[in-house]
Amino acid sequence: MLPFAHIAATYLLWRFLGLFFPADTASLLLAVFFGVFLDGDVIFKPSEHRASPFHSLVPWIMFIVLLYCIGFKYWWTALFGLLHLSLDMIDWSIYIFYPLTRRTIGLRLYERVSNLTVGENSLGEFLLEYMKNRYFMSAEIALSILAIIVSIFF
Repeated sequence: MLPFAHIAATYLLWRFLGLFFPADTASLLLAVFFGVFLDGDVIFKPSEHRASPFHSLVPWIMFIVLLYCIGFKYWWTALFGLLHLSLDMIDWSIYIFYPLTRRTIGLRLYERVSNLTVGENSLGEFLLEYMKNRYFMSAEIALSILAIIVSIFF
């Protein structure tokens, strides 16, 4: 997924979880940080950015438990890292137990039809091919519009 989908999904889930947890500006900023900026690892591994601890399930579970145990008020915002991983598993896959194993998990809806190879093709090639897919772009746009509507009317 592109950053727009991550931002939209993060906002929508933040609004929902705000019914149960303290939702203020700080929690929104943390939610966006955890839910979107995981892809910052693209700086270090441009065509293989999901092969990092940020895109692995184990560190996120440990981090969430740690934040909860130390009594951090916004411990729940780290759940947005799991949301990010879930979205990434729809189109491609993630290395769920990286760096322990390079086994991937995900629906791979886009990976199955793509001719690109992780680690070989550039990030730009991945972005261009992704943006050519009208189904995924439609989903990105629909999710973004829904988030805008919720932010305006609710």
